[in-house]
Amino acid sequence: MKWVLLCMIILTLVLPECSSSSINGGNDASQNDIGEWSIVDIDARVTEQNDTWWRYSWILTLKNDTPNPILFDATIEFLDTDGFIIDDDREYNMIIPANTQKTFTGYVFIDSSVAPNVSKVSAKVQEN
Repeated sequence: MKWVLLCMIILTLVLPECSSSSINGGNDASQNDIGEWSIVDIDARVTEQNDTWWRYSWILTLKNDTPNPILFDATIEFLDTDGFIIDDDREYNMIIPANTQKTFTGYVFIDSSVAPNVSKVSAKVQEN
C-alpha cells in the first residue's frame, strides 16, 4: 500500500490508574503538503479495564478543505514514553464531505500487562 501522505500527531500524557484518564491532543494540527486536509485533533482514554485488558477509546477529527469528498484510512497508534508502539487500531474508508470537518471514533483492547505503559497516541492518516 502506497502512503500518499503521512500525517502524525504525537501527544503526551501522564496516565494515572483512573479509567477516565485522557490522552488529549489539544488543537495541534498536521496538514498535508498542499493544505487540502488536516488532522484537527486526536484524543484517547481508558474507558474500561479489568485484569485481562484495558479498552482504549479514541476520537480522531479530520478536516477536508477541498471542494470534493475525500476517502481516508487511519492507523491510531498507542505508544510508550519512548515512542515504541504498544498496540494500534485501524479504521478504513472514512469519508469526509467537501469543505467539512468530521470526527471518527473507535476503540482497541490492550492486554493489561502492557496497557499501563501507554503514554502517547498518534494518528497516521492515508488519503485513498
